[in-house]
Amino acid sequence: AQHGATQLPAAARADLAALLDPDAALPALDVRHAESHRRLLARYIRYHLGEGAELPALEFWLRRPWRAA
Repeated sequence: AQHGATQLPAAARADLAALLDPDAALPALDVRHAESHRRLLARYIRYHLGEGAELPALEFWLRRPWRAA
């Protein structure tokens, strides 16, 4: 494994792939796993898209309860 890389179990990788695929059925996530995937997505956004900038909307989103629309 690479230093600092997150290693996910196969089921978690499949859930994450489904969350990123607009045509896939959403996985049934318990609260713990939903929060984990949200933190992982935020980490990806900060690293790949944030370019070191402050992201107040992302921080707001992370602090709010995650509820289905």
